[in-house]
Formats: sequence, structure tokens, C-alpha cells
Amino acid sequence: MDSLEVKIELGDLFFWSKIQPGNMPPAFLTLQKSIKNAPYAEGNPWLQHILLQAENNGYPLAEVKLDSMKSNENSLSAVANFEFGLWIKWDSRLLMGLSKTNVNYIQNLTGINPGEA
Repeated sequence: MDSLEVKIELGDLFFWSKIQPGNMPPAFLTLQKSIKNAPYAEGNPWLQHILLQAENNGYPLAEVKLDSMKSNENSLSAVANFEFGLWIKWDSRLLMGLSKTNVNYIQNLTGINPGEA
């Protein structure tokens, strides 16, 4: 009979001591929550929230990069640098096919308005 033994060793748990905003736009600084002594995984939702706000304001290609990461025993610190990418806006709306649906109805339903991000 074949058998397999697996031993999993968990390493140390890391905590954030600080994420400095770097070149973060002032509008996104209000989104920074206190992550001091938060587990490592809690930094990611904060960064994703910043990206979601950028996407909702016309920057779907925005990036947040952690730079200058340092570790001291079980604590981590980093600098969050932000890049906007291209600003994208809707320029028009067009319905294809034989649909008799009013274009304004689709615009109101989706919230996509020409000229907006």
C-alpha cells in the first residue's frame, strides 16, 4: 500500500507597522485606514479599495505598487506608490441589431453617460 506523509510548517506571522502613502493622490489619502499592527493580509484590501476608487473615476489601468519594503522581525513597512494610467471616458453609446430599446433607457439602466469617466 502506498502512503504519503505531509508535514506543514507555518512560518512566522507578519504584521504591518506602516504603509507610507508615497506619491498617493490627496483624494485617495482619506481611504487609508490604520493598519498598524494589522496582519499582512489586511494591507491588500486597503490597496484594492484605492484601485476600485481609481477605476470608478475613469482610471481602470491605475496601479499601486509597494516600494521600499522593509522587515524588522515580524513587522513590515512599505511605501505605496500610485500610477494613474490612462483616463478613459465614454464617448458614445450605440445599440446594435434590431432592438427597439431606447438608447436613453439603456443609459439610465447602466449609469453609463457619454462624456463621463
